[in-house]
Amino acid sequence: MARYALVVGISEYSDPALPNLTNTVNDAKAIAKVFKDSNTFQKVTPLGGEVTQANFEQALLALLEEAANNEAVLYYTGHAVAEHRTRTFGVTERSGHIVTSDSRVKVDAQGRCIQVVQSIPLTDFNSKIRESQLSNFVVFLDCCHSEYFLDRESVEKLTAFSFNRDYYFVTACRTTESARFKKSEAHSVFTGPLLEALSPDRADEEGVITGDRVFDHLYRRLRNSGQEAVRLGWGRSIPIVSYPKRESSQPTTFDATNPYVGLQAFDQNQADYFFG
Repeated sequence: MARYALVVGISEYSDPALPNLTNTVNDAKAIAKVFKDSNTFQKVTPLGGEVTQANFEQALLALLEEAANNEAVLYYTGHAVAEHRTRTFGVTERSGHIVTSDSRVKVDAQGRCIQVVQSIPLTDFNSKIRESQLSNFVVFLDCCHSEYFLDRESVEKLTAFSFNRDYYFVTACRTTESARFKKSEAHSVFTGPLLEALSPDRADEEGVITGDRVFDHLYRRLRNSGQEAVRLGWGRSIPIVSYPKRESSQPTTFDATNPYVGLQAFDQNQADYFFG
């Protein structure tokens, strides 16, 4: 089954309320390189620097069309905002938006975003995924408030997508948190550990790195970082990247009179030592 990837890193923004980002393009390039070097993907499409709403929509639709009945992976890094809208009786409704280079935001006296124009609402994003014909879909979002992608309403509606299909979504932080970058580090707080998790030395004995394997590493590395990665998965375990199967450097040796095999793993040849 073929696999396709879209890697988006937006760094330039026309609205003064959205400062330009210095690390997103480098993060996206590093992720795209890992995807290409793994030889796991039929096609890896990079999109970086100045990316308009139309550019983003076109690239996402192309990914969903190309990967129909196949597998797709999306990585996004850039700005995202939480829009606050006041409804009846003063009830505040919040929603998450990916903001593109041509997005415009309006903030209130408290600095809260109260209007977003020319954005990618995460609810609309989810709707396109539900309508797709993908066999499975993996999403990594390295942006502020990214847990909105996994809000309750969207999760409930994703049951339609899950019929005979698998998905694995990972967000860089909670709805109330910001995705951060340390000047002393080459990559963001989220993407740095993600690159570590996708490296060949993290693969299992078959050379495969699954979504669960990636998230376990992210959870440990982001602990006490000020942001917490969140995941949502359904269906089978999904391989993210695959590398050549590792060959054992030393053949297994076993003394029939000794039930212990040192640092080697137990296998079916030692089954007689186990019972019950």
